[in-house]
Amino acid sequence: MNKSEIEAEVLNILQTILRRQLAGLDGISRKTVMGWDSLKHIEIMFALEDHFRLEFSESQLADLDTLEKIVEAIDQHLSC
Repeated sequence: MNKSEIEAEVLNILQTILRRQLAGLDGISRKTVMGWDSLKHIEIMFALEDHFRLEFSESQLADLDTLEKIVEAIDQHLSC
């Protein structure tokens, strides 16, 4: 799976959980997306772990606050 495929799947999960369409892929973050609060963040992280069959460390969970960081972390996990 390449990065653009990962990005598309992550975006789909974000849109499903946040119940909104997201545009402008470079600006998608907890700071810029209304409704992406701490509870939704946990829900997103669990959904990503389930979907990609991986587990983020505790320190990663807090740091994965943008689409770009999430895609990069998943890509690294899948490359191992």
